[in-house]
Amino acid sequence: MSKQNTTTQKPIADPLSGQTGFKPMPALTVISILCLVLLYQLGHWQWVKFVEKSAAPAVSAAAKPVSIQAAFSSAPFEYQVVEAKGTLDPRVIGVRALHDGVSGRRLFSPMQSNGRWIFIDLGFVAEADLAKVPVVAGPRSYRGVLRKGAKANSFTPENDPTKQMWFWPDLAAMAGSLNLPADIAPFYIAISQVDPLNKGQLQANPWADPKGANQIPPERHLGYALTWWGFGFALIGVYTGLHLRTGRLRFVRRSL
Repeated sequence: MSKQNTTTQKPIADPLSGQTGFKPMPALTVISILCLVLLYQLGHWQWVKFVEKSAAPAVSAAAKPVSIQAAFSSAPFEYQVVEAKGTLDPRVIGVRALHDGVSGRRLFSPMQSNGRWIFIDLGFVAEADLAKVPVVAGPRSYRGVLRKGAKANSFTPENDPTKQMWFWPDLAAMAGSLNLPADIAPFYIAISQVDPLNKGQLQANPWADPKGANQIPPERHLGYALTWWGFGFALIGVYTGLHLRTGRLRFVRRSL
């Protein structure tokens, strides 16, 4: 009698059978988590901008100006329309800014009004035109809105007063660099209509509008937020797909 073949052939393993399992790729997982956190923060930042600009009232050019003291005592005082008279100092501090995709400086000059110093935002000038800025000084009357001296966002660089590198209006530090009294007003006046090059052509100062100094409409901020968050969902899809293809992520296949 011939020997019976007792060798049993092993069944082919079904990649979908067995228990649910997940074995993440260490390096890819760490990188993906960091990217997701960054994408979420970028989306959240744009979402906050969208909410703020959507809720901000438009500054009316016909609004009746009030005194600085009356505006500052109101809540909130920012973007209150004021009119101030005083003596403008000829010295100028240029705060770096970007307007309509053009790099330049916002011009700040101190003015003494009612016995106290306050900075005046005279408007934006492109880098190519900085040499054309005329010297302005003496008795002046300005109409604009009160603004806080603060960073635009967490991505704004720190100022370097020793090198006269200004990225945001830190009013106390700016006053110190000009040897002005320490009790300078903790706000500045952004003139509503500016003509920094003295061309006789007034133009709207975007930093005097709560809808946004860079004139980006609220809807675009919403689009940016959805784009960043969309990248996050796409990253999750790619991460999941790679783990499925390599067998590091599997699910139980239920029997019918």
